[in-house]
Amino acid sequence: MIQHRFLLAFAALALGVSPMPVSADSIPGLRGHDHTGITVPDVKAATAFFTDVIGCSHAMSFGPFSDDKGTFMQDVVNVNPRAVIDEISMVRCGFPIKEGPAAGQSILYFFAPWGLQMELISYPKGMAYEKDAKSLLWMTTDPVK
Repeated sequence: MIQHRFLLAFAALALGVSPMPVSADSIPGLRGHDHTGITVPDVKAATAFFTDVIGCSHAMSFGPFSDDKGTFMQDVVNVNPRAVIDEISMVRCGFPIKEGPAAGQSILYFFAPWGLQMELISYPKGMAYEKDAKSLLWMTTDPVK
């Protein structure tokens, strides 16, 4: 049996289908995103790293997950169609900035023991600079802007 372990780290963003036309240089319909899935060598150790070292909070775990008859595993996660995900753990990460133009933003940079280097940034209620800005980076409250 082929087994895979996944850790999903929440970035506290939003997922939706864009009402705006898409262009050739964008992912069709993507306005933001809700979470990031990371394949890890040991889900228990990875969850401990994110909670004990990074300071994320563990939200939930579930599994095992598999598709005995179809090709979901191959189509969606690019593994053998009979692969089994032993456990999916979800954590919520982020350390909100309180002052300056980036106030309201959560930034998390880390280098994991298994070699992953990652940056997670979100601003679920917007950032301070948006009050007077002529151009916005992206708004979770109004993703079309």
